[in-house]
Amino acid sequence: MRILAPLLLVALLASAAAADDPTDELPTSPIALRHWNRAKKLFEKKSYEAATIELWAGYAIEPRRAFLFMWGQAERLNGDCDTATVLYKEFLARKPPARQADYTREVLRLCQEQ
Repeated sequence: MRILAPLLLVALLASAAAADDPTDELPTSPIALRHWNRAKKLFEKKSYEAATIELWAGYAIEPRRAFLFMWGQAERLNGDCDTATVLYKEFLARKPPARQADYTREVLRLCQEQ
């Protein structure tokens, strides 16, 4: 996945148009939502690598802010802080609620210390 970090950055920048949408939460399309639900189940089972695949697929269909945080968490917990850092920063650029932003800054700090 470390090879994907530069490609991920390009994809995230290309989706910056959605960054100003304050309703950018859970996906609304059935296919993206299916990927979200699969990712959530895999994440809960600590199958982080498999979860990242589902999150990437869902985000490709519908680039919602919610995908970014869980994807960052899955990458971090799978040992890829480089990719997680990119995802956390993009999540913060989407202006999440203050509590989510504070928590994201904390896990970002932990990731950067590794």
